[in-house]
Amino acid sequence: MRHPPDDAGLASGYAEFSGRPSWVPWVRAGTARVRGARRRRRGGRHDRAGQSRGRGGQRSGPERRTRQVRTSEENLARQQAGRDRAAPGSDQKGADQAGGEQIGPELADIVSRLRRAMRRAARATDPALGLSVAQLELLSCITERPGIRPSQLARLLRLAPSSVATLLGGLQSAGYVTRTPGGDSDGDRRTVSLDLSEAGAQAVSRWHRVNEDIIQAALAALPHRDRAALRDAAPALRDLTASIDAQAD
Repeated sequence: MRHPPDDAGLASGYAEFSGRPSWVPWVRAGTARVRGARRRRRGGRHDRAGQSRGRGGQRSGPERRTRQVRTSEENLARQQAGRDRAAPGSDQKGADQAGGEQIGPELADIVSRLRRAMRRAARATDPALGLSVAQLELLSCITERPGIRPSQLARLLRLAPSSVATLLGGLQSAGYVTRTPGGDSDGDRRTVSLDLSEAGAQAVSRWHRVNEDIIQAALAALPHRDRAALRDAAPALRDLTASIDAQAD
């Protein structure tokens, strides 16, 4: 083993005082320096590792940004794959269904209010007409289907046969409806076909004209934008009417 230098006076004095060899303090000092150097190296590695990571153990700097970009791209890819697997037109169908559920109650309320407003305005415009809405609707159905039978009329209006018979009795007595026995293709004398008389046809035409006048007067009071919107909605309203009629068939 190597001995310490001879000029280590302090070490020699210590050895003489303690009775230990003079090189022992030198070895201990060297060992301490080695251990300190090792601790400093370990501390440097820890500091560099801490600088490369952010708060909470997350990576910081360019490495963290690169990882975030990669994660975002993966999320976008998964979302696109999910949309590709969806059935074609499913989004539009869902949107149409949701739109229909939202407008349905409001539109039903509007139609109900419109019917009441039309009846009130018709009675105020032509009080001499003297026919109820039910009678006028029945006459209109006969106008659209000349020769219709009472049973068919009841199914079309969704009324009980007895109610239709009562309405027809009053209209026939007033001269608005005519009955022709055996009017079907088999010539069965037990059946009758229904047609309008001249007075009945005039009553229907008069009622339609009153309704048209009411609508025209109401439209004239609306701004141009609303009139254009109603004109554009007319085909859709016609299709809606046909769809509702199909539910009753």
